[in-house]
Amino acid sequence: MFHISRLLVFAYLAALALPAQALLDEAEIDRLEDLRYQAMIDQDYDTLDRIIDDSWVYNQANGKVVPKAQYLANLKTGAVRIYRAQRYDVTTTFYGDTAVVMGKTDVELARNGKDETIRLIYLNVWLKGYNGWKLVARQSTYFTP
Repeated sequence: MFHISRLLVFAYLAALALPAQALLDEAEIDRLEDLRYQAMIDQDYDTLDRIIDDSWVYNQANGKVVPKAQYLANLKTGAVRIYRAQRYDVTTTFYGDTAVVMGKTDVELARNGKDETIRLIYLNVWLKGYNGWKLVARQSTYFTP
């Protein structure tokens, strides 16, 4: 009887831990999403390299498919310069060790020296591995409110 009681207590405590871990994961994904934008603004390529997986691909709103190396090169050369980015209407859904983040972003940037403001609807996919969460894919499209 004593063993069954201990087992039930353990099962109950384990069940309580699952929602707590989900909250921690959601907070971490939110932090990483903000960190990614701030790294783009600050031109912090080491941070971007660390949080974006090497297999990452960005399906851009303009129809281009850009792998990580090309994306970072575009930022480093100044072909694209981000000045401000504001995320909103964000939802995060977890499927085990995968997080799907959907939201909207207003971005002030310069492309090839031309300043513009764009509005995007996006989908980011994060994967949790032994080194923590990594951004593995991004899809965006333009929208008009």
